[in-house]
Amino acid sequence: MTHALGWALVDSLWQDALAAAGLAALLALIPVRAARARYALATLTLGLMLALPLTTALRVSGASPSTSDVVTATSSVAPGSMSGPGLRAVSAVPTVLAPVAGRIRAAVEPALPWVVLVWLGGVVVLSLRLASGWLVTRQLGSVGTSSVPESCREAVEALGKERGDAGVGALIDIARTHPNPAVRRKAVKTVGEIAPPEVLLGVLVEVARRDPDDVVKQKAVEALGRLDTPEAVAPLARLARAESSARVREEAVEQYASSAAPESALVLLADRLANDSSSDVQVEAVERLAELPDGLGIRALREAGRIHPSRQVRAEARRRLEALR
Repeated sequence: MTHALGWALVDSLWQDALAAAGLAALLALIPVRAARARYALATLTLGLMLALPLTTALRVSGASPSTSDVVTATSSVAPGSMSGPGLRAVSAVPTVLAPVAGRIRAAVEPALPWVVLVWLGGVVVLSLRLASGWLVTRQLGSVGTSSVPESCREAVEALGKERGDAGVGALIDIARTHPNPAVRRKAVKTVGEIAPPEVLLGVLVEVARRDPDDVVKQKAVEALGRLDTPEAVAPLARLARAESSARVREEAVEQYASSAAPESALVLLADRLANDSSSDVQVEAVERLAELPDGLGIRALREAGRIHPSRQVRAEARRRLEALR
């Protein structure tokens, strides 16, 4: 079993390399617009790269030691095959190369158990890495999604009813530093409702840029939009362009479109529609372009409906144009 698996692993190096080279040659001939054909060829090649080592393992495991690949590679021509000059010429090249191939395979043979051992070790390590990633992903589904503990909720609400700097200051500290994201979200929402804009602006910008939880950042951006002050427009534009989270950028695009002058909103929305990496943000830009007054966004919508690379964005742009008629 180790012998067959070892040769399957060794031979898969050149077999899969040839398969990949063949695929690369075919893809160079097929135009990029023929995406389905290219995808089908790539899928077939992946299947071939899996089948080749399995075939090698079955072939080697079914051969007796006396008829193994080493003997086959070092043997010359089968009896009776030398009848005629044509056959002798055809067999000349294999006869010359057979000793070299035989020596290579004979040298590799003792190392086959180590090849299998290293391969198994790699399988175990990568499987553990995959399992750890799966566990982290499962944990991310629950981190920060739990409801606010009742005691914390009551405390935040009580602070929200406090009038004066003490209550606002406490809520700001909670929004910045509390370990529970759900509590930070509640604090951001509450402080956004009671703090004066001149105090709140810097706090919300800081939370929107630095908080590790995307939902907390989103709440901070939403509160920035509700400030409805000229000072909040520039931070919203920066967040819409530079924030790493698509969810936060989408919220920033919405709030900027509501807070900025229509002409300024048109510039940012057109930029996000053309350059943002997230289709969700691009669709949000389409929705806000359709809401601009005096038909300011119609030209950008028409262009997006014709030539935008995303099918989803093109469909949304056309739908919005139909609604505007």
